[in-house]
Amino acid sequence: MQPARRPDQPTPPSWWSIPVTSPPAPNKSRAKDNDLRRCATCAARGSQGPGNHPVTSPGGHTDWGVAWWVAVVICKPVLILVRRRDWRGVERIPARGPAVLAANHISKLDPLLVAEMVLANGRIPALLAKSSLFEEKIVGRWFRAAGHVEVDRSHGADGFGAALTALRSGALLVVYPEGTITKDPDGGLMELKTGAVRLAIESGAPLIPVAQRGAEEILPAYSRRPKLFKRPTVTIDIGPPLDLTDLRQLGPGPEAAIAGTRRLADALAQMLDQLAERHGASDQSSRCRS
Repeated sequence: MQPARRPDQPTPPSWWSIPVTSPPAPNKSRAKDNDLRRCATCAARGSQGPGNHPVTSPGGHTDWGVAWWVAVVICKPVLILVRRRDWRGVERIPARGPAVLAANHISKLDPLLVAEMVLANGRIPALLAKSSLFEEKIVGRWFRAAGHVEVDRSHGADGFGAALTALRSGALLVVYPEGTITKDPDGGLMELKTGAVRLAIESGAPLIPVAQRGAEEILPAYSRRPKLFKRPTVTIDIGPPLDLTDLRQLGPGPEAAIAGTRRLADALAQMLDQLAERHGASDQSSRCRS
């Protein structure tokens, strides 16, 4: 059963939502078409995606741009081969306007997998990325063309200002508030930085927690050797937006940022516990069937 979609929410581009072999579940984004050949035709349409469905870009426009088309054509077939997927709560992604998605960080694959989910639900994500990635010849060129936000950790204020500007122009911003891939051996949440909450408070954008699990089974944290043949289920859960009304009334400052970050940490920890329980039950069921 597909999650309810609001009347004003764009229909996801069918070519991105190619079905996988995992069975459908409640609140999951389902695929309807597997024809990747549409990509070339749709890229030529400029401001329209497949089937003439508009897709909102970071700046609030409806032009995908060449960078995202290239990424889709290259990455989507690989993702189909290396993972199953389980997306829940995707109806909580705003159809338009600014938002901050705050996700836990467990693998170098996280940005790709979260971007896939966001794209499949009618939005183009803008990622906060460290400046060293922008300095790479090929990767850096793609990051700029795709509209991502550069963060120079030696000049934190500049990165924060760029992210705030992106939100005020309508971006859907993906942030990893841990600041790096978790060093917890069990993939647990590390201490969060306050940037995601500060951005949400100062921009007025909703702050939406995102819990994920499974990417580390394809590419373990801090490893360069992917495990390509296990085909694990990558689960991404989108939580309800956090209520920051009282903190916005306090105005920008350390008190509001710290209190909001505690709320975000509590929400993510609870969601990750639920994910662990769900994965444990799924693993037990698989062992029983075998």
